[in-house]
Amino acid sequence: MQTYPEFFSEPHKLLNINNTEPVLVALSGGADSTLLLHLLHGASCSLGFPLYAAHVNHNIRTEKYADEATRDESFCRNLCEKLGIKLFVLNVDVPSLAKQSGKSLETAARDVRYDFFAETMRQNDIKILATAHNADDNLETQIFNLARGCGIDGICGIPEVREFSAVRGGIIVRPILAAAKAEVIEYCQSNGFDYVTDSTNNKDDCTRNRIRHNIIPELVDLFGTPQKAATRLSRLASTDADYLDKTACEYLDRSGGIIDLSDFNSLHPSISSRVISAAYFAYAGTTLERTHIESVLKLAKASVAHSSISLPHKVAAKIEQNRLVFVKDEKMPIPESYNQPLNAGLNIVANGNFAVFIGENPPEQSFEADKEIFSYFSSARISVDALDGIFASNRREGDLIRDGKMSKKVKKLLCDKKIPVGIRDLLPMISDGDEIIYIPACAVADKARAKGKKTATLITIYQKKSEDI
Repeated sequence: MQTYPEFFSEPHKLLNINNTEPVLVALSGGADSTLLLHLLHGASCSLGFPLYAAHVNHNIRTEKYADEATRDESFCRNLCEKLGIKLFVLNVDVPSLAKQSGKSLETAARDVRYDFFAETMRQNDIKILATAHNADDNLETQIFNLARGCGIDGICGIPEVREFSAVRGGIIVRPILAAAKAEVIEYCQSNGFDYVTDSTNNKDDCTRNRIRHNIIPELVDLFGTPQKAATRLSRLASTDADYLDKTACEYLDRSGGIIDLSDFNSLHPSISSRVISAAYFAYAGTTLERTHIESVLKLAKASVAHSSISLPHKVAAKIEQNRLVFVKDEKMPIPESYNQPLNAGLNIVANGNFAVFIGENPPEQSFEADKEIFSYFSSARISVDALDGIFASNRREGDLIRDGKMSKKVKKLLCDKKIPVGIRDLLPMISDGDEIIYIPACAVADKARAKGKKTATLITIYQKKSEDI
């Protein structure tokens, strides 16, 4: 009889489905995914379900580590051949794709990876994707979310099971989510499972790595196995969150999707906020951040007829006939993607909605340019060394800026600084062609921060005076 470590959960039992359904493993070659592949191979031999693996060579690693990507791909091929598992491989130039799409490197890599997994599943009629997230990953996620001021959903951490997506279809399972990283390494070593190590994971060049290398070891010294406690917290919080979600959905079902303020405003805040979130998702097909939900709740509480607020994705929340409704926001400008090289002096960008002035002695408060009047918005001194070929472009999904030795999401910075929703997708991000170096009113990248006026150039952003922006 096949025996498994205590931390392993067989995917079909997690999903409560027939154990003949095929499974695709996301295989990087690291200790976690290698262990997962071995465990699922044993389960496959015992239960009889088809097992496949998929590996993506992102070609992201720099010249110093370039050989590692090839090594990892070869390792995965050899491992799967040894176990008799069919392996699907994608070799793709993610850095080039990131530049073409305007996405951050991390977002582009993730999108490519999961699109490949989804297409592989579609072509081979596979409905289950198994990923090797572990308890350390979950604790990192909880710490990261907690530091950002999350609610109960953030404390839930990484779910054991979730739908892949409405577009991609399928289900994602995490069979070793209860395993601490130390348990994974120990199990691999004691069972002779070879694996590869990504050297870039040892660098403290991103928030998660700093949490992994500095905070979690301290928690382990203090509490022994904080990963296990975090796993219990995730499960308890997920149970509570699931109940609140169901209660909110039941409210919308009973009301036919109509938010009648006469009874909505008497709901408990934990329910009313989820009603807003669910109703917005039903209308726009995407989620709202907490700050937007709170704005909608304030609008509903005031209940002023014909009042409205703008929300992301050109949606407005509006009060009509004592009801809260989501409608198309006609006032918001439709952003067009732009990526414009900048020169010294005045640059008109974003279809005339903004101007970027590079140099000393910028105009005071307002000036006339191309018959448009701009009002002062923000400025910063940027290192001269960072000005060799700079561009202005609008924000892309997943954009990051390296500030204070941490990678920060541009979307969150704009939200935290209360930049008006209506201009967030038009506001010029200043980049050096590879990454963002200045977000007006929000942040200057570490690489571009000037140390003194002698080595600095002033960049000033002006915004068009308009009732529509």
